[in-house]
Amino acid sequence: MAKKPHDPERLLELHFEDNSLLPELYGEQNVNLSAIEKKLNVMISANGNVVTIAGDQHGTNMARDVFDALWDRLQNKLEVSPADVDGAIRISTSNVDTNTKERALNAFADKPKKITTKRKHISPRSTTQSNYLDALDKYDLVF
Repeated sequence: MAKKPHDPERLLELHFEDNSLLPELYGEQNVNLSAIEKKLNVMISANGNVVTIAGDQHGTNMARDVFDALWDRLQNKLEVSPADVDGAIRISTSNVDTNTKERALNAFADKPKKITTKRKHISPRSTTQSNYLDALDKYDLVF
């Protein structure tokens, strides 16, 4: 039997332990899930604390990375705004080596990698911004 063009190549299930963090992860009226679906060309279904991602292997892997980074942010008591979702997507889709991408996602999700101002905390939303924060930590002067 021939495979239909709209059939997913891969189904991936993610389970989240803390239900109290799910509303912020999903966003108001699931806006975060919709953004991830649109930008990564996957289909996402949320049922309680289980998120099912359907799509090609590349898209589902990137979506998993985005959810992992956003979940880590929430567990580190950082907010998840639509801009943060876009940042996680931008990092996961960047064309850099795996180590650089992992470092950027970890910096995005981690508490120590941020700049604190009077109004808010600023954390990297791309691999370049993550590299910039690393350079700020290492050197006195950065161009």
